[in-house]
Amino acid sequence: MEESQGETEFTLDQATGLYLPPIQSSELDPTESAKLKDLLISAQFDQAEQIARKLQANTRPGTPEAASAAHLLARALYANNKLPEAAVYTDLAKEIRYLRSTPLDLEGILLEILSAQLLEQSGELDRSISLLDKVIEQCMQPSLVPHIHIPVILKCLQLVKLDRFDELQTLLQDVLPIMQESPDASYREELRELWVAIAEKKEDISPIVRLILSSEVSDLINEKVPSNFEGWVPPGWAEDSLSNFLQVAENNTLAAFQDYPYQFNILSNIEARLRLTALKSKEIFLLTAYQRLGADLAFDTIEPSDWLETFFVMRAHSAFLGAIRLAMSAHYAETNMVLRGALENAMYCFAITAEQTLRQVWFDKYKDASSTRRFKHRFSIASIAELMTKANQIVNDECARLYEQLIDLGGHPNEPTFSTLGISEVTQTHLSLSVPTLQPDLSAPLLDTTIDVGILMLELLALALPRCTAAAPFVSVDHSDVALRAYHRWLNRGCSHGFDEIDWFRAEAEIRLMALAQ
Repeated sequence: MEESQGETEFTLDQATGLYLPPIQSSELDPTESAKLKDLLISAQFDQAEQIARKLQANTRPGTPEAASAAHLLARALYANNKLPEAAVYTDLAKEIRYLRSTPLDLEGILLEILSAQLLEQSGELDRSISLLDKVIEQCMQPSLVPHIHIPVILKCLQLVKLDRFDELQTLLQDVLPIMQESPDASYREELRELWVAIAEKKEDISPIVRLILSSEVSDLINEKVPSNFEGWVPPGWAEDSLSNFLQVAENNTLAAFQDYPYQFNILSNIEARLRLTALKSKEIFLLTAYQRLGADLAFDTIEPSDWLETFFVMRAHSAFLGAIRLAMSAHYAETNMVLRGALENAMYCFAITAEQTLRQVWFDKYKDASSTRRFKHRFSIASIAELMTKANQIVNDECARLYEQLIDLGGHPNEPTFSTLGISEVTQTHLSLSVPTLQPDLSAPLLDTTIDVGILMLELLALALPRCTAAAPFVSVDHSDVALRAYHRWLNRGCSHGFDEIDWFRAEAEIRLMALAQ
């Protein structure tokens, strides 16, 4: 490309997010670039990759357009899980430095971090760590210090994989004081992941543990002691009624993991899909907001109602995790209470996407008495059921059945809960009244109910947020396996009739989830 006379004027290219000089040849097709971005957002990764390759092939090597095309192709390949090839094109996009307004801007740093992640996932940990060292050094600049935790935590996790614990401890000693001065406290949550990764890899980690705990995040690092702390319990544990109850609950959890591997594997897959749905929902919102607002994107430009469905997905996922924890410990009635909350969050997510005006109804609940009444009517289970009936009658029927079951079995104080849990024993000399808390003899049906609710939540979220679940592949299943699983569901329900279609629907979903996991 010929050098222009005078100073080159850079402008922000909205399609790529890069600062580009005036294009003189091989101009990127704006229509194709926009189409590529839409395909990425809608999770149509194969089509996005095809367009990105076409754009890259039609540019002249060594030009700004070539780097822009390479950057887009890297994103498409990364989304399509072609990590080694994506790393190549990410490096290529970085080579032409004059694409950026300054080598130390946040966009440039994030691109280098992406490249480091790709190198790690391609098996080139040493190259990735070397690149992260440069990024950490760049983040020492005052304007980038609030973001230093991103490359630091990533490097720490890579050092753990390589058993380079001395280097890890030195890094934490050097950088933690800087991270503590940052107004962004999100790094504290990321230290959870680091704590668990270290504990699973190395037994004697007390110096590093003390270092992390001294960083004022001990309130967040609250996971149970990892299994490689063999035989370790804090003094006084299980010697009082509360800690003894917690220990029994933990014992039940381990027993359920061993005794019910089929149910646990299904729950694990449901949880993973809920988590990915939440992440995808957040990602789509952020991409959409950036495309809409561009350089004007700021906290005060985002309307809370814009990401309400993402909030409900995250709450549904969090509540489902809590329900699994209770179900595994055989905390019977309380599991149904939390499952009811998880299901309601998924139902609310569906409702506000099915009828957009409900967003404001939800936010206006406490505005005045009239708004409160309107909220109670529009977000009642009956009103949401009307919306579900229009979208999918089978899902609505199953939602009605499960919601009532959860209420009857502990989701709300009522007579069926009393009949199920209340125990009275009367003899000539003795009167005993009790309500069991942990009931491992009911673990199997409790785990089955948790699975039912989890699958129903996935179906509701698929109706509400089809773009967030579009990437999940379809897996064919053997109808004889489905029939057998549906038969067992019928037996577990006491051979009651009238649910044959739902049993088949649920059984097919369970087997499909297991097939995806293998």
